[in-house]
Order: sequence, then C-alpha cells, then structure tokens
Amino acid sequence: MPIRFITLIFLMFAGPLGADPRAVVLQTWTWENRPDGFSGVSGLELGPAGKQATFISDNGLVVTGHILRDATGIIGISATDMQSLTAPKGLKSSNGKRDAEGLVLTPTGEMFVSFEGPAHILRYEHQSGQDPRKLSSHDDFISYTGNSGLEALAIDAQGCLYTLPEYALDNQLLVYRTCRGVWQLIARLPQDGFFLPVGADIGPDGWLYLLERQFNGFGFRSRIRRVDLRFNAPLIETLFTSRTGAFDNLEGLAVWHDRDGRTRLSAISDDNYKWFQLTQIVEFVLLPPLVSGETLP
Repeated sequence: MPIRFITLIFLMFAGPLGADPRAVVLQTWTWENRPDGFSGVSGLELGPAGKQATFISDNGLVVTGHILRDATGIIGISATDMQSLTAPKGLKSSNGKRDAEGLVLTPTGEMFVSFEGPAHILRYEHQSGQDPRKLSSHDDFISYTGNSGLEALAIDAQGCLYTLPEYALDNQLLVYRTCRGVWQLIARLPQDGFFLPVGADIGPDGWLYLLERQFNGFGFRSRIRRVDLRFNAPLIETLFTSRTGAFDNLEGLAVWHDRDGRTRLSAISDDNYKWFQLTQIVEFVLLPPLVSGETLP
C-alpha cells in the first residue's frame, strides 16, 4: 500500500495534535424514546442547570421538555409539547418549515429560528411556532443557498443576534450581527482546516462558542472553538477537536453554568432521518486554564 495513502488514512482518523483540550467530555447519551415523528434534530436551547430544554428539527418541529439528570449525568428526556413552525405570509410554507437550523430563545419568550435555504431568520412571539415575522436580511444572505445557509444562531445579553453560514470565503468564516436593526458583517474568523460552523451560543462569559463540523467521507469530526469579539482582531481559542467517528453529526450547541458554577457545553446530533445514525447529546465541561506545572486530570 503506498505510503501517501497510509498517511492520508491516518490523518483522516487522527485526533488533534499538540495542545491538550480545554473542554473534556463528561457524557455521551443517545436519545432513543423521542416523540413520534421527531428526528433530524438541528438545534437546542437549555435553561438554568441544563434541565429545561427546547429542541428544533430540520423539518420545523419544536419540542419542549425537561432533561432528567442524576449524579452521573443525563438519564432521560421528558418531552412535554411538540409544535410545528408556521411560515409568514408571502413565504411559502415549505420554505418556512424546511432546513430549520439555529435556535434562540429570549428571556421574554421570543423564539428566533435560522434557516438554510433560502437563508433567512424568523421571529416567533413564543415557542408555539405561530405568527412568525421574517427579520431583515443582509445582502450576502441571498448567496447562501442549499446546505451553505444560516446554520448557526446565537443571542447575547443585550439581545443582539449572531449568525454564521455553513460556508467559508477565502478560508474565512463570516460572522454577522444585528441588534434589532441592520445586519452587519462584524468578523472574519480563520477557518483553520476544513471545519464549517453548524452551531453557536453565547456563553455566560460573553464569548461566542462555535460548534464546527468536518465530514471526510468516512465520518464526522467535531470541533468547538470560542471567540471573544470585543476586539478588532478577535481572540480565538480551540477547546476541543474530536477524532473521526467519535460522535455522530453534532449540529446544535448550548453553553450554560451548572450548579457548581462550571461552564458546561451540550451538543446534539442530527441523524439526517437515517436509521443508522443517532440522536446523541454530548456534554463537555470547560476546564480552567492550567497553572504552570499542572497537568490535565
């Protein structure tokens, strides 16, 4: 077997080289008893202590419920309601319900959902998914079609929305923001490999956390980075990079504080409505920076 081929196979399945991860996997749990018809989960939002949960699927179904936990982690999910998103007047129903990707909930009960194609964001008064309003758009959004649309959506403490397409322009990832007004392109992040953004959240620390995905034909790799956007040159930190096939197709991300004050990251996978894929929830804990001479546990 040629050496180049052996090297290629190794690189596709190898994990990250170099620095130790800042985010450590606590648990990988498979959600098997989902409500009938609920699959293709693409986004999630978690409440305080990671218990109250809202999930959204590619085909526009929204499930609310509770994540049941014990000292070992997740032991189940109790789904209490499932609703189907509606589309605003002037937007075809099929477009309003297809390719729902990013999910944001506000303290006042509003819900925002980003869609891949055509790329747009809808605002709902509440989680019932009724009476939507299409938000203003950026001129770039019209070029994000098919699977390159608005995959990631997040909101900060001031109510500003952030979105990223699953697309790289000249090896840069584009970050857009609106504070209930005009969308602006506020940052271009280095792609750093073949990863593309699929999920986002603003953490309790105010940083933008990005869940990124790479598919190499054999399986998925996942990476989590966080970005401090307060500077002209954003600070970027890689927290975790998986090996190929370590998890399923992770797409949604929620960042929250647990009862011990630790930063937790919960990611959920989209099974693409395939029997051989899984709806997984992978939970991480963010480790504090190492002091000189320390090693990771």
